[in-house]
Amino acid sequence: MQNPFLVRPSVFKYFRSLIVLSLGILFLFEPQAIAEPLAIEMETATQWLDQNLDSSSVATLPFSFNYGGDSSTKLLPLWRVEQKTRAVDSQREERTLVLTDPRTGLVVRCVATIYRDFPAVEWTLYFKNTGAMDTPILSDIQALHSGLGTAADVRNYTLYYSEGSHAKITDFQPLEKLIGSDDLITLSSFGGRSSDGTLPFFNLANPTDGGVVIALGWTGQWATSFSRTGNDPMKVQAGMENTHFKLHPGEEVRSPAILLMHWKGADRRRGQNLFRELLLRHYTPTADGKPVDPPVALSPHAVIGFEKTSEKNQLEGIRNVAAHKLAVDYWWIDAGWYACDGNWAKYVGNFEPDPVRFPNGLKPISDAAHQAGEKFLLWLEPERVMPDTWLYKNHPEWLLKPSAEMPESLKYQINDGFHLLDLGNPEALA
Repeated sequence: MQNPFLVRPSVFKYFRSLIVLSLGILFLFEPQAIAEPLAIEMETATQWLDQNLDSSSVATLPFSFNYGGDSSTKLLPLWRVEQKTRAVDSQREERTLVLTDPRTGLVVRCVATIYRDFPAVEWTLYFKNTGAMDTPILSDIQALHSGLGTAADVRNYTLYYSEGSHAKITDFQPLEKLIGSDDLITLSSFGGRSSDGTLPFFNLANPTDGGVVIALGWTGQWATSFSRTGNDPMKVQAGMENTHFKLHPGEEVRSPAILLMHWKGADRRRGQNLFRELLLRHYTPTADGKPVDPPVALSPHAVIGFEKTSEKNQLEGIRNVAAHKLAVDYWWIDAGWYACDGNWAKYVGNFEPDPVRFPNGLKPISDAAHQAGEKFLLWLEPERVMPDTWLYKNHPEWLLKPSAEMPESLKYQINDGFHLLDLGNPEALA
């Protein structure tokens, strides 16, 4: 099967893995002609906006949540609604819906970017407590909760998407599932990482009349579902998984961003091509009007194990790269440069270079990289803290323990003593 998520070779040099992962351009397939929006696609997108993302359509807003035990579909028609619009530039418009609960002071703000040159819209939700007391419980926040298609459409849909990373040869392979009457498909990331398990980019297509590309912008644990009851429209939900919290006065949180793009036709590859063009024009980082060429970083760990790095072999590696005049922008040392007793993973939470392997610290490495015309990149993971490390010993009050309710596949973290640095603690954050 062709992989539906690959950039055209002519632009691949601008993306590499950094842009691929952050923008979802793992919609890979063979080169295609540049896709330009059709008038009917723009009309479909405009119609959807008028029906779903407007102050006059509160009953059909494309998101949902529970508040104090009640559904937003019941609550929002009773709240105060304001709408503001401003031009971002000639091709984008920002539409902001502000919904206020007069009883508790909770403000829900939906900030949407509407594209005038593509049949696309992106929105993010913000929840802020403007009251004087803690809010009731906010739960089951679905940044996307909408029906797609019509009840008259009895055809099956096909969901095209890509596997995420499991550190296997099959990483990012293309997948597809048929969604028929009374089917339910649920997908999510794994272990709190946005591209582990499944990539958060989907193309929902019907057999003859196009479909919609859906993308989630979120760096943590997300979940989405596609379901259909009888011949009802397809119901799509997506958001951060397992939300259940209250907000203190003045606190504000945001949802994952949702990007929705309509496309027409019988070939789902048109939708994916159009999506790539949208990303190229509006999401690719640029400098002086040209796409940024991400830096090339060279790491020695295919030859030297994490725990085997030393001042001697790192200086030798940098000299070898310079002698061969390789076009390298960064020298990159990954995990294990700290004191780790032969097991890098067991000692995450130490932040001092191993005094045996790096008796002079890391500065000789960075100096050598700079002298070779490179910059120096060092891996560290500040949020993970293991037992018997510096953070664990010196600030146990800053650490969060793993929950006994973790999924079976993650309970190794309990057994191995994983802890998280509580970045909600002001002292830990500082």
